[in-house]
Amino acid sequence: MKKKIRVLGYMMFLDFLLTYFGVVDLNVIEEANPLMVWLFELPLLKAALLRILMILAVMFLIRQTKKYKEPIAKFGLVVYSMVLFLHMAWLWYYNIGVL
Repeated sequence: MKKKIRVLGYMMFLDFLLTYFGVVDLNVIEEANPLMVWLFELPLLKAALLRILMILAVMFLIRQTKKYKEPIAKFGLVVYSMVLFLHMAWLWYYNIGVL
């Protein structure tokens, strides 16, 4: 179970990085979440540190859940898998021009 939660944390951070570069550096995607829009207005290092703190808070909350820990972790893994695929497809399309 700890491994699933750890992988979820890595996926959340990878999503942050891909989205940051897609929004800030490449200017090819838009972020709809107001909290993340605010985060992307900060310098990368500061934004990354804040995002890590947010991820750690989510991981802590999942670990504190007794009954639904497994379904929450699995749901998060599925959702972030889809989100990462979408972001990578956007970045691939705009960066390389094929897809």
